[in-house]
Parts: sequence; structure tokens; C-alpha cells
Amino acid sequence: MSAAGSLLAAVPAASVLLLTVATRPRGVGAMAPLRLAAVRAVLLTGAYAVLVVEVLGALHALNRPAFTTAWVLFLAVAATAAGLRSSMKSSKRFDMSS
Repeated sequence: MSAAGSLLAAVPAASVLLLTVATRPRGVGAMAPLRLAAVRAVLLTGAYAVLVVEVLGALHALNRPAFTTAWVLFLAVAATAAGLRSSMKSSKRFDMSS
């Protein structure tokens, strides 16, 4: 496997980590919140993987550039979601109005 292929293999794992941050339960009373977030992240990533394969297969575009584009876009969305979730958490922490 080439170096580019190795990096491409790491993108879904990085997406799962970012989505774990983004899908944490908001409520205080959730049981095992980290495990719940990890399960949500894995399910979202797996569903996306199936969707990408089905769509690219239907378009007869099952090739490395298409997969790379699809996964990099997913990684960008996951990073944005994690960033938004983290910024919401930090803004609530410093909000003294409540």
C-alpha cells in the first residue's frame, strides 16, 4: 500500500474520533456518555461508508480519487461538527447570565 493509501485508511478513524466529540449527549443524566457517543460516531461513519459505495457504484465511479474526495469531505464535516460542539460547550461554560 502506498503512503497515500495509508493516509486514506486513517481518514475514517479520524472521522470517528471527531464525531465522538460531536455526538456526545447534551444531558447530564445520560448513562455511559462516552460509549454512547462512540457508538453514534461508528454508526454515522458506517452509514456514510455504505452510502458512498452505493452512490459511487451507481455512478460507475468506484476509484481512488472519488473515494478520497468523499472521505475528505466527510472528515471536513466531522471536524466542523466537533468544532461547533466544542465552541458551544466553551461558550456555555463562560456564560454568566444563567
